[in-house]
Amino acid sequence: MSLPIRFPRWGVAIVMLAAAVWAVDLWRPFDGRTRNSWREADDAAVARNFYREGMNVLYPRIDWRGSGPGYAEMEFPVLSWTMAAGPYLFHGGSIFCSICGTEAKSVTKRAGQ
Repeated sequence: MSLPIRFPRWGVAIVMLAAAVWAVDLWRPFDGRTRNSWREADDAAVARNFYREGMNVLYPRIDWRGSGPGYAEMEFPVLSWTMAAGPYLFHGGSIFCSICGTEAKSVTKRAGQ
């Protein structure tokens, strides 16, 4: 027989506070006007190019490509691809991208601890 798991009230309060702090970024535009602007701007640019030029995850493209194809050498672009798939799946735009970015931040913070 297993007993129900009980969380202390202060633990729930800490989780709720952390969620509220991370939720502040949900309504900020995902175009570089946030705190980690260079990284988020790069992710947004790659996501925009996935959306506009094709969803092939093996060929991420950047905006500053000049006259070339603009293929980027980067880590596997799971976040950018997911953000680009959002409008196709949920008929939503920037709020889905912000939620993806916020979730990615929280997962990486938890993984680093």
